Amino acid sequence: MKRPALFFVFFFLVTFASSLRSQTDSIVKFSDLSFRDEEEKAAFRNYIAQSSIDNAFDLFLTPYDKGNRTDAAAAHKKINESIASLQQQINGKPDAKKVKLVYDQIHATFFKVYKLHNSLANIFEAGEYNCVSASALYSYAFLKLGIPHQIMQTPEHVYLVAYPEGTKIVIETTNPQVGYFEFNDKFVEKYLKYLEEGKLISKAESDSTTTTQLFNKYYFSSEKVSFNQLASLQYSNYALYKQDYKNYEDELPQIEKAYFLYPSERHQNILRATLINLVSKNEYENPEQVSNLAMLCHLNNSGDKNVEAVQLEEEFNRIIRNQLIKNSNYVQFDQSFAAIYNAISDTVLKNKIAFNYHYELARLGYLNSKPQDYELPQLEASYKLNPQDADLRSIILANFVKSQEHDTDSKEVLGELKAFIAKFDFADDNTDINIVKSNCYLDLAYQSFYLEDVAKGENYLKLFEDLCRNKKEVVPTAGFVERAYATVATIYYKRGNTAKAKQLLKKGLEYAPDSFGLAQRIKQL
Repeated sequence: MKRPALFFVFFFLVTFASSLRSQTDSIVKFSDLSFRDEEEKAAFRNYIAQSSIDNAFDLFLTPYDKGNRTDAAAAHKKINESIASLQQQINGKPDAKKVKLVYDQIHATFFKVYKLHNSLANIFEAGEYNCVSASALYSYAFLKLGIPHQIMQTPEHVYLVAYPEGTKIVIETTNPQVGYFEFNDKFVEKYLKYLEEGKLISKAESDSTTTTQLFNKYYFSSEKVSFNQLASLQYSNYALYKQDYKNYEDELPQIEKAYFLYPSERHQNILRATLINLVSKNEYENPEQVSNLAMLCHLNNSGDKNVEAVQLEEEFNRIIRNQLIKNSNYVQFDQSFAAIYNAISDTVLKNKIAFNYHYELARLGYLNSKPQDYELPQLEASYKLNPQDADLRSIILANFVKSQEHDTDSKEVLGELKAFIAKFDFADDNTDINIVKSNCYLDLAYQSFYLEDVAKGENYLKLFEDLCRNKKEVVPTAGFVERAYATVATIYYKRGNTAKAKQLLKKGLEYAPDSFGLAQRIKQL
C-alpha cells in the first residue's frame, strides 16, 4: 500500500446518545456524515453504541467501489469457521508454530491477488487484498484466538508483530515469499550493539533500560495502531483513492468518516486539503458548499494555523458576491450567514463576518429604498460592530437625510435627530447634521417670535448660537438666519427698543453676512 499517509479509529464511546453529545464541539459530527447506504449507517451506529471488535469488523466491510455491499453475516460465518478450525490446530503449540498455522491457513483460504485500491469486503468477494485489509483479517483472527500482537504502521505500509513482548514474530501480509519471521536473542543483541557503537543510544539509557524495551523502542519505531483504528485507516485510504483522480466531492465523505472515528492530525491534514480544494471552486450555489466552508471554520476554531481567519472572511465575501449581489437571494444569504457565523468561535472573526453581513444588507437597502424599519436595524448592527468605518458612516448620514426629505416640522426633525445621534454618536460632530440642527433651532425661533412667544424664541436662538460657538464649522442657511433675526428685531423695534433691534440684526449678520434683508433693516433703523 504505497500511500503518503495512513490513519486511525477512535473507540472510547459507550452509547450512541452520549457519543452524539460529546461530538457537539467536534470538527466533524455524526450529522455531517454521508453514508453509502443504510447498512453503512447502521454499522456506524452499532460501533458507536459498542466499540467491539465485531462491530469494528462490520465497519471494514463497507466496500470501496460501488458494487453491492458484502453480506456481513456470511463474512462473519466464513472467518469464524476458519478461526474455529485454527483454535483446535494451535492448542498446545509453541508461539512460532501458532503464528505459522494461522498465517498459512488465512492466506490460503482468503487471499488470491494483491490490489492497491481495496477494502476488507473485497477479500470476501474476490480474494483481493492489500496490507490494510490483510492486516485487519489477521488481527481479527489473532484477537479471537487470543494471540497477542501489535499492528504497526509506517507512512506507506502496515504489518503485524505477534508476541511483541516475547518472540516478536513479524507478519508481512503482502509478501508471501517473506511471510513471517522471528527475531531471536542473537539478532536483538547484535542490533543493540550496533546502536551503541553508532552512539545512537547513550550508555546511560542502555544501562537503565531493559534489552526488550530498547529493541521495541528503536527497531519497532513505526506507529502502533489497534484493530479498531484500522477501520478508520481504511476510510482514509478510500479518501486517498478518490484524491488520485481529483474527485474531491467523493473524497470528502470518506475522510469525514475517518476523522469522525478518530480525529488524528493526519486525518485533519487530508480533511483540510480536501475542503480547501472544494471551497476554492465553490460558487456557493447550495447549502452543501456553505457547509464545507463551515467545516473549515471548525478547523480554524481547533487552532489549525493552516486555516487563517482572513481566508475565511474572504470566502464569506464571496458568498456575499454570489448569493446577494449577483443573485439577490436574500433567503439563501441569511441561511449562509447563520451557518458560517455559528461555526466560528473567534470573536474578532465573528464580528467581521457579522459586520460584512449587516453592512451589505444596509447598503443594498439604501440603494433599493428599503423602509426605515428594515434599514435602521442593519445600520445599528453594523455601527456597533465597527463605528469607525467611513463608508458605513456615509450610508448612515445619507439614510438619515433621505428619511427627512419630506419632513417639514422642525420640532419633529430635532426629536429624530436626537434619537439618531443617540444611536450613531459620530453624527454629533458631523457638520451637515449640525447645519440641519442649527436650521431647526432658527425655524423654531422664528415660529415662536411669530406667535410673539419671545422668551421661547430667544431660548431657541441661544441654542443656535451655542451650537455655532461650539461647532465653528457650521454655516447655517442664510434664509433661516434672516427670518429668525429679522422677526425678533421687528418685535423689539415695535416695542421702542431700537438699540436691541439693531443689536439683533447685527448678530444675525455675523451668521449670514451676505443677507440683503438684514443689511437693509439696519439701514432703515
